[in-house]
Amino acid sequence: MEIPASSVEYVSVPVQVPSGTTVDGARVALVSGWRGRPVEDDWKVARVGGSAVTVRYDGDRPRGTLGVWVEVTAGDEVVVRRAGSLRLT
Repeated sequence: MEIPASSVEYVSVPVQVPSGTTVDGARVALVSGWRGRPVEDDWKVARVGGSAVTVRYDGDRPRGTLGVWVEVTAGDEVVVRRAGSLRLT
């Protein structure tokens, strides 16, 4: 995905949740560069809807590529995955 660095908009991250699973919460982290796993301050609470989680990007980063991470909590499982990248132009 590519958006202007100054944009303020919602970014959706596709997720697959098994049928009948209740999602208790989700977070998304937008991490500068490819520095590895997010730290706690990187995470933002996301909205869950259908087959995606959505988080607001506030236009607060310089141009470049961000790593996109998603965390989904369902019952006793907390699944963390690198979901792709977001290019800021």
